Formats: sequence, C-alpha cells, structure tokens
Amino acid sequence: MKYTTLGASRLEVSRLCLGTMNLGRHADTDASHAILDEAHTMGINYIDTANRYGTADRPNAAEEIIGEWFAKGGGRRERTVLATKVFEQTDPWPNNEGLSALNIRRACDASLRRLRTDHIDVYQMHHVDRRAPWDEIWEAFELLRSQGKIIYRGTPYARSTPFARFGDRYRTVLRCSDPPRSTVARPRHRARGVRMVSEVRPSASGSDFLHVSSGLRLRTSSDQLI
Repeated sequence: MKYTTLGASRLEVSRLCLGTMNLGRHADTDASHAILDEAHTMGINYIDTANRYGTADRPNAAEEIIGEWFAKGGGRRERTVLATKVFEQTDPWPNNEGLSALNIRRACDASLRRLRTDHIDVYQMHHVDRRAPWDEIWEAFELLRSQGKIIYRGTPYARSTPFARFGDRYRTVLRCSDPPRSTVARPRHRARGVRMVSEVRPSASGSDFLHVSSGLRLRTSSDQLI
C-alpha cells in the first residue's frame, strides 16, 4: 500500500479509503469485522463511514459496527484514520438533519458515542446545505475542533467550492467517493492544500473484498498501482 498526506496536513493516509456503506446492510457484524481487519492487513488505514449508513431497522449500523470493532482493542483505533459524515436525517423531529450548527453538534456527539471514540479524525458534510449560511457551518466545525472532538473537516464532493476556497485555513479535505475518478485533485484545489483519495466499498457479504485483498493487486481506473 502506498500512502499520501491528506491536504496540506502532515496526516498520512492510504491511497485507498475503505468505504463502509454496506456494513450492517450486506455484511453482518462478524463479516464486517473481518473486512475491517483485512483492510488493516492490506495497509489501508483510512476508514470512511457516515451517521446514516445502515438499514431501516438499524439506521446507524456502520458506525455501531466500527465502534464494536474498535472496542476489541489491539490498536485498531490507534491505527485508523477515522472519517464520518453529517447531513442525513436521523429523526423526523426538526433540527435533526442538514448543516445547522445545532444538528452538526448533536450529530457529532451521537457519532462519537456509536464509534466509541473521543474524537473523529476527519468530519465531513455529506451534502451541501443551501439553506445553511456558510459562516454557521464553519463556526460549528471550528467549535468541534476547539473542543477536541474533530481534527480535520471535509466533504466527499469536489465541487463544493466554499470548502475548496477555505481549504488552507480550515484544514479542509476533499474526498472523491467514486473509485473510477482521478485521484489527483485539480490544480486550483491542490494550490489550496486540498486533496482527493479514492474509496473502495465491499459489496454483498464482503467476500469480493476479501478475495481481492488476498490474491490480487488493486489498481485505479488509470491502471496505476495503489
């Protein structure tokens, strides 16, 4: 596995990020833990999740499964650069979706409980919220950082230009969520200390990921070895 620094930071992450959308959805807890362990064996240290990856019966399954995996110890949390996201509705009552300062704060605290950790390494807005003033978003993220609950902030969407504009000032990162896209950030983003990484998502029971990791070399769409 090759590694790169995330944005203009000194934080080192694997060139592949393990996406966890299907944990709890297509892979049960045991299979999910096997996938996570195999990712570490491969050298993948960057794990991405979200507060609404799950099922109707268990809407926060992915974060809960990762938290249970961390609780096994063995340096699992310490060896992981953990990313999660906020935006999706977690309750039909008002102020439980979007990027209001109130929801960002509540969602972060809930994610920390489910993940069984005291901080999130990379906290991301899952979508752009056109109804939320950018100052409100920045201040909410900055408050979380000052409290030690998050270290970096970002978004999966490179077209979120306000994030790109403040990349150098706000420790912001962009993440490309679709593996076929280029892993190289556009020049105007790179100039601001913004980078993109590719994500690999296990499907079904995760057997495809375990098969790939055990015998094949993962490549990007441009056939460059990761």
